[in-house]
Amino acid sequence: MNFQPPQTDNRQQEIPECRRFLFSWVHHFIAASVKLLAVAAIFTGLHMMDSTTNLWLMKVMGGFAGWEALFYGLLELQGRLKLSRADDSHLLEKNQIRTDVLLMLYLLGNISFLVALIVGIGKMP
Repeated sequence: MNFQPPQTDNRQQEIPECRRFLFSWVHHFIAASVKLLAVAAIFTGLHMMDSTTNLWLMKVMGGFAGWEALFYGLLELQGRLKLSRADDSHLLEKNQIRTDVLLMLYLLGNISFLVALIVGIGKMP
């Protein structure tokens, strides 16, 4: 006896544009919701752990959340600018350099906040 998969058509099905649009919006909404819930859980944990009088860890985490929101907006704006200028290759090269600089600043800021949070958590009694 021989088991073989049924012969199927290997062509990819065409997804209607309205369904793709709906999937994209739902996907982005769920991703943003999960990120907000994760940040809220981290804030709750830090609030329970932070025994300092000025709540230093909470302030660092607030700065980190603000940093994330700022760069989310900047990168979204950069992406829309890139789409609006898709026909000019000179501007696309310039736009790529700006995107690289934004991503590098984002990475350096994230590492800075991460180190500050880890040092603060490490000094907890």
